[in-house]
Amino acid sequence: MVEDVDSHRQAALALADREERLRLAVSAARLTTWEYDPVADRGSRASATSEAIEAPVTSSFTLADWTASVHPDDRPATHALLQATIEGEIPEFIAEFRVKRRSPSQGWAWIATHGAVAARDPMTGAVLRLAGVSQDVSERREAEQRRILLAREVDHRAKNVLAVVQSVLRLTRRDQPETFVATVEARVAALARAHTLLAEEGWIGADLQVLAERETASCPPGSVVLEGPALAVAAAAVQPLAMVLHELATNAAKHGAASRLGGKVTLSWVVEDGFVELCWAEQGGPPMVEAPTRRGFGSRMIDAIVRGQLGGALTLAWRPAGLECRMRLPASRLLSAEALNPRRRATAPVA
Repeated sequence: MVEDVDSHRQAALALADREERLRLAVSAARLTTWEYDPVADRGSRASATSEAIEAPVTSSFTLADWTASVHPDDRPATHALLQATIEGEIPEFIAEFRVKRRSPSQGWAWIATHGAVAARDPMTGAVLRLAGVSQDVSERREAEQRRILLAREVDHRAKNVLAVVQSVLRLTRRDQPETFVATVEARVAALARAHTLLAEEGWIGADLQVLAERETASCPPGSVVLEGPALAVAAAAVQPLAMVLHELATNAAKHGAASRLGGKVTLSWVVEDGFVELCWAEQGGPPMVEAPTRRGFGSRMIDAIVRGQLGGALTLAWRPAGLECRMRLPASRLLSAEALNPRRRATAPVA
């Protein structure tokens, strides 16, 4: 007997081709396929060998085996969704839950799974087989969390800026309208520069030298020298420190060393015993006969920021050579814990 089996072979080849395409698509999408028989309480998974989560890897496992790998806080809800799918209460099993990462990694990975009924008993309609896919979505979940934290940080910083602007408007002298407008604009601009610098660094902090360069830019070229190691200022401290440096630079440019040809300002900083020591020293300015008898808004604001917001100590000395301002700030309040890794810069005058 002779039988033409060409159509059967073509169908088999077409099926094999579709299966291979499906396998490649699943692999490219980094998906894990799974099946579960609720009658026999047996499940199976097919995943990449590089999978970094602790999940049942045997060819046959029970529901209890699978549930044990899920984060304790996620088990009740995930198990309830699976049971509801088996009992026909919901059409699909869709859930996101955490699974412990495989050693040496630590923590929990977020898994998104999507399954549906693949086979039923033709007589009773009972579910005989569930099938679906799952995917590691940890990066997406972590990105969402970062966006939430960033939105909160931006909101917090914006409210702080508005509060400072209100204080500037309320406390700046108004007896000379033109001076009042210019002073307020300059102080708001200082806040804006700090805000921009924070945004450039992703709201995790800022490089101290970059911050100092921007806030002393109002001084004549070459009149300011910055000395110190590369430090990352914490996000919460960037705007307060920017206001302090702005007030010092403005005073130097109007009345201090930066107001005269050949005058010099040196801003240096070191880290010692858990504190950051900053020193603003002026030389070559107008002769200093005696210390000011009245504290202006700028001096009061510097004192309030250094002592109140940054928890530090402040010393202002009006020496014959010029103003010397020393600040001793707790490193835990001033420096960022984030790894900004700013490159170390050599001591150089600011142009």
